[in-house]
Amino acid sequence: MPLFSFLPHFPTNDFDRIFERLHLFTFWKYKDRYIQDEAIRRNMERICALYVDVNLTPVEELTIAVLDEVYSFPRIDEKQLSDLLTLRG
Repeated sequence: MPLFSFLPHFPTNDFDRIFERLHLFTFWKYKDRYIQDEAIRRNMERICALYVDVNLTPVEELTIAVLDEVYSFPRIDEKQLSDLLTLRG
């Protein structure tokens, strides 16, 4: 599974901005525009759908963070995995 970063409760459901190398976009509104790989998009939809409100409706404000316009969300390598596990403790 690709690694991706997101903000589950960003204060808007319509955000699409680039700050230097960082691109933030509202997942549910812009996923089809930026995530071209259908398999990756489906996996991300499955994960993002876990974030729900009190009515069990997916949270619309979920915002994805992308660096350097890499929308393929490449798998992490062994060094990155090791670093993550070390940080986790």
